[in-house]
Amino acid sequence: SEVAATAGSPPARRPILDENPRLFGAARPEVVFWRDNSLWCPYCLRVWLLLEAMRLPYVMKTIPLRAYLRPGEVKPREYTTMVPSGVVPALQFRTTTSADAEDTQEDEFGPAIEGVARLVGLLEQRYPSAFPGRPDHDAVAATCYDAVVRPGGVRDAFELARRAYETCAGAPVVARGVSSAHEYFHVTGLVDACRSLDAVLQVSGGPFVCGAAPTAADYELLPLLERASCVPLYFWGPDALGSGEEEEEEEDPVALFAGLRRLLAAATASTPFAHLASDATTLCRTNLRYAPPGFAPKDTAYAERVDRDPAWLRAATPAACRDAAARLARNAEG
Repeated sequence: SEVAATAGSPPARRPILDENPRLFGAARPEVVFWRDNSLWCPYCLRVWLLLEAMRLPYVMKTIPLRAYLRPGEVKPREYTTMVPSGVVPALQFRTTTSADAEDTQEDEFGPAIEGVARLVGLLEQRYPSAFPGRPDHDAVAATCYDAVVRPGGVRDAFELARRAYETCAGAPVVARGVSSAHEYFHVTGLVDACRSLDAVLQVSGGPFVCGAAPTAADYELLPLLERASCVPLYFWGPDALGSGEEEEEEEDPVALFAGLRRLLAAATASTPFAHLASDATTLCRTNLRYAPPGFAPKDTAYAERVDRDPAWLRAATPAACRDAAARLARNAEG
């Protein structure tokens, strides 16, 4: 394709993307990990981050998301016979034991299991010593962990708030009686989600949910946080998350994201997220693939700032764009 010809080959080897199977020194993979071939799905990213954090040996297979199917293309039958909906992520757990492995050259895996919540639970159940779970030895940290992952907690608040700004999740939702972007994001819960996360980080001391070390709570949040930090401002402008003109002091939308961005920065510096995080432009403009007619930035000058300002997660440099294009073309062809 034209994209592949222009981008060429990925310029540098990145183990997290280029090793397949990814074994971490083991002889054989424990799971088959099915994900989207564009490295965009936040649910796939949650599972991927956990596999990396756990150093659980895996072999990776990719399929296109529905909105990215080329004309005439269908999802691979190898996958849809196991998961008829074609939804990712999914895991297949190895069924051969170590003793069996000595007698066969091929691993055998069970059927694909999908559903991110179910997969996280199975990873914790099957590999408890490797799973970065609830820190039961620290009562404060355990309370913070629970505040994020419990039903209706911080993670679910950010998930629910996606409906307001992620078109694949149904944005923009209809909020009756709402007359401004500021009111819209208060009504749809994003402001409260950010404040709830700040409250947790204040108790734990941050930068991660439970303090100095990342846990599964962080890995479940990260794909949601990187989107929340830029997409609403990109499409609705800088007043979307203010405290309101009627109040004496206008809240700085970047300040609202202070805890969120601190967590993102810490994860980028010290976790597998450094190799899987996206840039703000990609996170924002991918929404156009699912968008209804007329969905576009309301403040184009501010959108351009997000595109160019290194403070927004990371700058989309020309080299990074070529690398991403080369890998995307390779995945599509594979």
